Amino acid sequence: MVVTSVILVLFVFLCGVAGAMNLYFTDEDAGILGIDGFLMKESVSSSEATLTLNASENALWCSEQMGEDVTFSAGDWEVRYWASSTGGHRVYVRLYKFGEGSLTLLDEGYNVLSGSATKTKTFSMGPQSLAKNERICVEINWSNNARSDTLTLYFNSANHPSGLKTPEFQPLNQIPEFSPPTLVIAAALIIGGFAISRKN
Repeated sequence: MVVTSVILVLFVFLCGVAGAMNLYFTDEDAGILGIDGFLMKESVSSSEATLTLNASENALWCSEQMGEDVTFSAGDWEVRYWASSTGGHRVYVRLYKFGEGSLTLLDEGYNVLSGSATKTKTFSMGPQSLAKNERICVEINWSNNARSDTLTLYFNSANHPSGLKTPEFQPLNQIPEFSPPTLVIAAALIIGGFAISRKN
């Protein structure tokens, strides 16, 4: 019984949940009509970028469009950013879903930043579904109480990998396609498990 359970777990592991996404802020235009935002990608550049915000200003980053319907499991969405400020004020972080031409707020919060620091804002949420062509977006907003103080964001490089880490996700309503090596390993595990079970 134990052997069979182990085989099933290994088979599910091999057949696979897609895993979490690590998306990094870039200085590339997101290319969304009517939305002034940058792109989040799964790779970082060798060329660092900076963006300076005055009081009440914000910056928006959006992922590329989902290639298919997906569901994210319940868990933590972590926004990590490198920044420096000329005064100690709130940095507001908002997580959105973008689809059908509009942003839908999923959650929001803030950090207080004084000087230079790496900050993480974690949003713990239930399962989230995104339809094909929808996007995840992150907004960073500098406090309206900052007056003449500025916030500078550093990103787009391995030294300053600001961005978003999602919970695990998997495609919805999709029959998985298995590679030949996966099928061979799964078959070997099942045959080996039956052999061990019969021997016992």
